[in-house]
Amino acid sequence: MNLHFHSFWRMDWGFENPNKTAALIVAFMFGVWAIAFVWRKGFWLSLPLFIALGMLLIHTFSRGGVAAFGVGVMALLYFAPRPWPKARVMGGILCIWAILGATLYLKANERFTQGMEDRSIANRVQIWKKVPQMVADAPGGWGLGNAVGAYENWYQEVGRSERYLNLVSTHFTWLVEFSWWQRMLYCFGWFAVGLLCWPPKGQERFRWFVVPLSIWISFFVTAIFSHVAESPWLWVLPVAALLSVLVARWRGELWPRVLAWSSAATVSVLVVAVVTVWGIRTPGLHVHGSPDLVWIGDGEPRIWIVKNTGIMGEHYGKALRRYMEDHPLAFPVTLVDSVLNLPQDHRGLVVVCGDLPEPGRKLLHSEGNLLLLNPSFFPQEAGITSSQITSVLFGEFSQSPSIHAWQNVGHLKTLEGIGDFVGSWPERVFNADLASINQRAPFDALERR
Repeated sequence: MNLHFHSFWRMDWGFENPNKTAALIVAFMFGVWAIAFVWRKGFWLSLPLFIALGMLLIHTFSRGGVAAFGVGVMALLYFAPRPWPKARVMGGILCIWAILGATLYLKANERFTQGMEDRSIANRVQIWKKVPQMVADAPGGWGLGNAVGAYENWYQEVGRSERYLNLVSTHFTWLVEFSWWQRMLYCFGWFAVGLLCWPPKGQERFRWFVVPLSIWISFFVTAIFSHVAESPWLWVLPVAALLSVLVARWRGELWPRVLAWSSAATVSVLVVAVVTVWGIRTPGLHVHGSPDLVWIGDGEPRIWIVKNTGIMGEHYGKALRRYMEDHPLAFPVTLVDSVLNLPQDHRGLVVVCGDLPEPGRKLLHSEGNLLLLNPSFFPQEAGITSSQITSVLFGEFSQSPSIHAWQNVGHLKTLEGIGDFVGSWPERVFNADLASINQRAPFDALERR
């Protein structure tokens, strides 16, 4: 995270991410207006606090924070009591000039007006374009914390090497990681908060609901442009604001109508459906994803690869896609996180890289053949016999202590010029002989290798 713009420090308040700081500041900017609603003269206390926080917001140089500020202000002004006294109008003008002055002094306007030439914006667009496809490819979700790994391996352009911590958006990251029903519940949750915080029509005593509404709107907008909601601290003020609304509605016995709830549920389903259809219709490589399994191709898998990032690298999927550009696969390939994820009735070639968990060693007694890539366990530990093995591949400079034991089993081949890390693992596993394999039945061809 770049914490400077020109010679100015991007304020982060210890979050190590100015976008999270901006999300917190914007929430407080709208929260201070609660004073104006509970105290008749509170406007003149809320206004200077609002101005000061606005100037701090500019110091974060967060474009998402400024966008959230703009959307939240529109909601605040829409529900503000009218008519507006001349003094308050003048106070509002002073606020605008103060925040604009801070923007010009810090030269933040140069950052806020940057377009697609800015890498930060361009990279976000590249990621977000793939979100519908990632949602469609994983009906059960990619699993919490797996969104960025899935993107970098299976959706990022092969020639790009940018690394990310997430999909640079809370909403997109969680929609990709969640399952079908979780996605719909997530969308419904945001609609539900909006319904509850929306000031009831004709109920002046509940006009203050606009403060929680603005807080939640700003939180929603900041979460579009960065993964800010991963910080539990940023949830404190929005949750407190929502609780105040719930208490007020419970005491006043004033709840949204059933039609409103059913409409929110329907729209939530439609949102997920539209995103999914969009993803299905997106051209490009489609995979079948889940938290611990990725399946490429249609039909019964013929190759099961137990991945190991220490052997295959963090971008094992990108290496496979690069290989597939010149050698299209004529049979399905499945990558699993562990031998324990292999189905009991699997058939085909099983490729095992590196070490195995203790329980997994008992599962290698499969009907299919085994190809071992730099195994760090011993044959006797897994009870593997020569008849089960297709090949045992060791890098020329591998430090595995089990090399000599595998020499006695046989089928050992040396990979010249590499060690334990095999960045070109697809070429080594498929042996660049896909043309001959494609001309025969995949399973029979693999058995004869």
